[in-house]
Amino acid sequence: MNSFFLLAAGADPEVRDKHGNTALSFAKDCGHESVVQALLAHASQELPA
Repeated sequence: MNSFFLLAAGADPEVRDKHGNTALSFAKDCGHESVVQALLAHASQELPA
């Protein structure tokens, strides 16, 4: 649930760790489906209309 608050507060989900992983790739690899959905929903809101 912290991911929802971080996204709402303006956290950048595109930041990569030292291995090149994003929050989305980490959430997917760890099976955190609700976080994956939140990140994808956030990304779709960022797309220009």
